[in-house]
Amino acid sequence: MRTLMMVASCLGAMIASTAFADDAMERLQSTMEQVCAQPASSAPPALDATMLYALTDCQKGKKPNFMMGTLHSSDAGIIKSIEFIVPYLEASDATWFEILEDGHSAQQVIRLMFLPMEDKAGLKGLLGEKDFAQFVALMQNESPTFSEYHLTRYRPWAAAIMLQLLAIDTSGVVMDDWMQNQARNSEKPIHALETIQEQFAMFDALSVNEQLIMLRDAMTQFDDQKRFTKEMMDAYRQGNLQNVAAIAQKVMDALPDKNLAAKLKNEIVTVRNMRMRDKMRQDFKKGGQFVAVGALHLPYAEGLLAHAQRDGYRIIPIAKP
Repeated sequence: MRTLMMVASCLGAMIASTAFADDAMERLQSTMEQVCAQPASSAPPALDATMLYALTDCQKGKKPNFMMGTLHSSDAGIIKSIEFIVPYLEASDATWFEILEDGHSAQQVIRLMFLPMEDKAGLKGLLGEKDFAQFVALMQNESPTFSEYHLTRYRPWAAAIMLQLLAIDTSGVVMDDWMQNQARNSEKPIHALETIQEQFAMFDALSVNEQLIMLRDAMTQFDDQKRFTKEMMDAYRQGNLQNVAAIAQKVMDALPDKNLAAKLKNEIVTVRNMRMRDKMRQDFKKGGQFVAVGALHLPYAEGLLAHAQRDGYRIIPIAKP
C-alpha cells in the first residue's frame, strides 16, 4: 500500500508539473501574439519585475528564445526565487551559460588565479607586508581554512575577487551549477558563451599596479561590500534587475581610480557582451535557445537585451507567478 501511495504521489507531482509547464507556455504564447500584433517599440524592456525574458522575432511557429539573469550565490532563498524558470528551460532546445561548470574548468580557473611558482615573493612581495597581513586577516576571519602560504600565491586580481566572493553565500550549489544541472536533467545541449581563458583574460590585461588598486579597494570596502551584497540579493529576490544593476554601479563607483573603474566596466560588461552576442547570434535565429548569464549582462544600452532588441527581437518580461 505504501509503495502504491508513493507511486501515486510521484505521478501526481509529475502531472501537476507538466500542467504548470503547459500553462506557462500557453500564457507566453498568448502574450507573444499580442506583442507581435503591435508595432515594434524602441523603448527598453521593463527591468523591475523579473530576471527572465522571452525574445521573439514574431515568425509564426518558431519557438521564443529566453534570457535569464543569474547571481553567483547558493542562498536557498535566491535559488527558490528562480524555480519558476524551469518550464521555460525545459521547453527550449538548447541552453547557454557563461562557462561550463565542471572539474576541468575548475582546474583551469585555479591555474589562472595563481602566480607562477618561480615568483617566490608572491602576493606578499607585491602588496607589502602590512597590507598583506590585513588581507590574510580578512580572509581567515571569514574562512579560517585559508593558509598564509596559500593566500600569497594569488594574483592580485584573484585576491580581490576572493574577498568579494566571501560576502556571498557560495557554500552550497551555486545558481550557475543548479541551472546547468537542470539542463542536464532535461537532456538539453549545453553550450558555453566563453572559454575560461576569454573570461579571465580581462584581468591579466590589467597592469600589476591596476590589480593592486583593485585589491586594496576590496580590502578597504570589505564591510561596504557585504552591505552592497545583501542589498543586491534582496533586489534579486524581488526580481528587480534595475536595482541589481544600480547597486553594482555603486560598487564600481567606489573605486578611487575612475579610469580603472571605466576600464573594468568596459572589459567586464561591454566587451564580453559583444562576444557573447556574436557567439549565440546564429543559434538565436533558429529559436528555442535558453541563455543564463550574470544579471549585469542584461540591462542598459550595451546589455544583451538591448543587443537582441537591435537585432529585431521583441523583449517580453516573464514575471514570477
